[in-house]
Amino acid sequence: MTGLRIPDVRRSAVVCSVVAALLPAAPSAHGDMAACDPALVAGAGSLVGDYWRSKGEETSVYGCPVTQETGFPDKRGSVQRFRNGQIAWSPNMGEQNLLRVYRKSGKINLRWGPTSRDWDFFHVRWNIDAQPDPARDVQRRVARETPWTGSYAFNPHPGVSHQGDKYEVYNFSFQGCDRGTFGSTCGPWSNVNIHILWRS
Repeated sequence: MTGLRIPDVRRSAVVCSVVAALLPAAPSAHGDMAACDPALVAGAGSLVGDYWRSKGEETSVYGCPVTQETGFPDKRGSVQRFRNGQIAWSPNMGEQNLLRVYRKSGKINLRWGPTSRDWDFFHVRWNIDAQPDPARDVQRRVARETPWTGSYAFNPHPGVSHQGDKYEVYNFSFQGCDRGTFGSTCGPWSNVNIHILWRS
């Protein structure tokens, strides 16, 4: 497993629990980011933790972790939620592949890679409010940054009112594609998706 240390598996909760878990933590009384809880910081050897540390830890666009890194009962991979986004390890796209999402400058920012092979371009797909429904899926073709990495940013539309609070939960996945003489050929979708809550 390329040295990745995965914590104990925890089963996914129902949709309302997912939404509650994604609500951003309250800022400190002084308006500054409190020191990160060391019990939530993924240890050395974790791709997620090592990437977060390389980006500046609590000063990065992700902020402090608010959950532990969590594995899955039915597949390889892991995900960890941060104050301002999520980072997920999705090894079906490459042993070093990380899918990342965060909020910045009024936009949702999505990044991924490195994939296990080169691609000509990528597809990004998302749905809203943790309700898988192909009819509501949005898909975009995205030019590659490098043959193994990509990114996409967009302005989300206003959230839906939930008991007086307006928010939506966006759920993301991606795939790589190659151009061909008679059309495009695409690989599998990332099988570890990530989520982010957007509040209006």
